[in-house]
Amino acid sequence: MSGLFPKNRLSAIALLIAAFLITSVYPKNTQAFALQPHPRVCTELFHRSPTVFVGTVTSERKRFTEDGAYWDAYIYQLSVHEVFVGDIAGEVEVLTGNGTGRLPLDVAQTYLLFAHDYEGDFYIGGGGNSSEISEAGGTIKEIRRVLAEKRTAKGGNIRGHIYVVPFDIPEEYKQGAGGITFIAEGSAGRFSGVTDEDGWFEISAPSGEYRVFPEPSQPHLEARDISYNDPEHVIVDKGTCAEVGFVVQRQVR
Repeated sequence: MSGLFPKNRLSAIALLIAAFLITSVYPKNTQAFALQPHPRVCTELFHRSPTVFVGTVTSERKRFTEDGAYWDAYIYQLSVHEVFVGDIAGEVEVLTGNGTGRLPLDVAQTYLLFAHDYEGDFYIGGGGNSSEISEAGGTIKEIRRVLAEKRTAKGGNIRGHIYVVPFDIPEEYKQGAGGITFIAEGSAGRFSGVTDEDGWFEISAPSGEYRVFPEPSQPHLEARDISYNDPEHVIVDKGTCAEVGFVVQRQVR
């Protein structure tokens, strides 16, 4: 455990400086599109009003800050071939932040992209279902299935997961992610699901607004601060998916 922390004051200062530089240089939206690795296609299709399309990169350039000191994003121009969600055609520009959450593209390559509106720009990020077209066959098939089923769906789906943070956690909590009942309670009623041994649960619910929580109360669990949907405010529409996360608290005694 000692290897996770600085051994002296100079090391601690160096880490603080590095953290400051990272958060200063990289735009604040960089993490907004890498919230959770490999979300369901259904989740990403309906999260933050995305634009989902296939396009070929025709050019790339860097976007510099106003003072010209550094670039904070890469801008790609794409020729649009097929649109699954959104209102675009012809040519479109997408941006990806100059940070660890970026999604780099190559000129002349074709991609399936999940782009999200951010202050008037289309942003793309890593960690989701965007990919080169050669690897996107399964994802495109799933997109078509979800969009087709949405037309006749009577409700939506909430999926959740318990993430175990491996710092200062008693062993009994590491093994206790299965068999926990979660409730979705809201405007359309009260619905439930139970976690499997890996800590995943699913709840089917009619359209409405819900709060998702464990029952009975689990004092060692708290809502995950980085999640696709806020467990306190989950919107379910017909044929859509929501995804929430909970974590085992770091300090449990």
